[in-house]
Amino acid sequence: MADKPYGDYWDRSDLLEEVKSLYQKLHGTRPEVGLYDDLEIKSLNEELADLRGEIIKKNL
Repeated sequence: MADKPYGDYWDRSDLLEEVKSLYQKLHGTRPEVGLYDDLEIKSLNEELADLRGEIIKKNL
């Protein structure tokens, strides 16, 4: 884990897939092709946190 950026255990491709999956859960469709593909791991982590927050708010 220590060798990964930002101390995160996520592999970038796994993290990207998780972001796309949560986006689909929230919006009902997969994101547009390329929407998240160019983001760095730190940005993907932030987007993942934002999507999780939106899902929590939606389910309250």
